[in-house]
Amino acid sequence: MRRILLTFALGLIGALAFGFAPAPEWPGPALKPPSPEEMCLRELLAKVNAWGGLEQDKEITLSKALEELAKNSKWRGVTFRIDGGAFKRADIVDVGEVLIVGEKGIEGGTMSLKLVLKKILERVPVEGGEAVSVLRRDAIEITTTTALRDEVWGKGHPGPFLPLVHATFTKHPLRAVLQELADQHDCNILLERRVAPRDKTKVSAEFCNVPLDNAVKFLARQAGLHVASIESGLYVTSTRTEAEAIAKRQREKRAQTRREQRQDWLDGWRESLRPWQRVAAVCEPLGQFNGEWEGGRKAKEPGRAAPKR
Repeated sequence: MRRILLTFALGLIGALAFGFAPAPEWPGPALKPPSPEEMCLRELLAKVNAWGGLEQDKEITLSKALEELAKNSKWRGVTFRIDGGAFKRADIVDVGEVLIVGEKGIEGGTMSLKLVLKKILERVPVEGGEAVSVLRRDAIEITTTTALRDEVWGKGHPGPFLPLVHATFTKHPLRAVLQELADQHDCNILLERRVAPRDKTKVSAEFCNVPLDNAVKFLARQAGLHVASIESGLYVTSTRTEAEAIAKRQREKRAQTRREQRQDWLDGWRESLRPWQRVAAVCEPLGQFNGEWEGGRKAKEPGRAAPKR
């Protein structure tokens, strides 16, 4: 009996000690440091230099333009790769041979490599989308918006499709990080007044091809904050209830917009049928001869047998 009581007492003490012991601190996500090549490409994309542009009346293809950029001493070290499969799905067999400079040249100026690529890729005709550049760990890849969205967001995603983030932060204040992201991607990131002083929390993250809204949510969670998407950008709030209420209002508004668009389409479709309705009204008397015609046959009249063949 004493042994039983002693065992029970020891178990109770152990349980109390475990219950009141502080929980082990979560170390946070394991951050994979970017490779030297990726850091170099990030810096090259953002590096601003004087670029002479591409003169008109010169038959310059996409491959040739990318080769000239790679040889440019101002952006030395950049490597380009073309996603041929994505362009083939867009009915462009050999996108490298697409002529981007002919009668109309591309104006130069002082700009970043990212802006130079945007000016060049605007000349690539892609049905239902456009050509874009995306940063990989070892190269800058040229692909289509459709292929990129299917890869990042998945097929059938309704949007919005916010810019992709490529950045590394190590114990930086949250407000400063959000300000930097807003400036880099030309997007509004609004902070509620009640988030202070948690907006000074030191946050860390390493992003590569992460949508801006997901990146902001990940950073805000480190400070115990919540994020909701609004029409003008992203809204950081202190309570989950408010974030969910904002998200619900946005979903209802998008659903209403879709209903209005569907109704507009139906109205346009009915309007396009009006000429055919007038033709049907003119031809209708031709279908009446000794009774109504059904499917090309004379309808059976009451009290009269149908003619035998």
